[in-house]
Amino acid sequence: MASRISYLFTRTLDLYRREVVSDGSGGEVSTWVFIKTVRCRVAQPVQGVSHVREQIEGGQAASTPYQPIYMDPAEPVYRGDELRGVGAANQTGVEEIYRVAAIGYPSKEGFYKRADTEFVQPEPPRKAP
Repeated sequence: MASRISYLFTRTLDLYRREVVSDGSGGEVSTWVFIKTVRCRVAQPVQGVSHVREQIEGGQAASTPYQPIYMDPAEPVYRGDELRGVGAANQTGVEEIYRVAAIGYPSKEGFYKRADTEFVQPEPPRKAP
């Protein structure tokens, strides 16, 4: 069932999940794997403690800027995932990366899923020495 407010999800971001596999010599190799494209709404950044994180952490004092992203409640987005897209909102053409810090739902079921995310500023490519 689609969300009752799905008409507000005007942006698409690609969902990536970290996959860890054995490297064959006792270690692990971590890579980001594309899962699917998600329709969503990226809200304005908020300074302060995320309401979802505040509930989870028991109101511990913190001031972390976060970016709320709203999506259909059936989307398979979980804590630790990354949502990525090209800077459509600011027309920069630079990739935007949002790391999911917490997931929350409204009190009324079926409306949306809220991911409180941290904006990860991409680093420029490095040249090999």
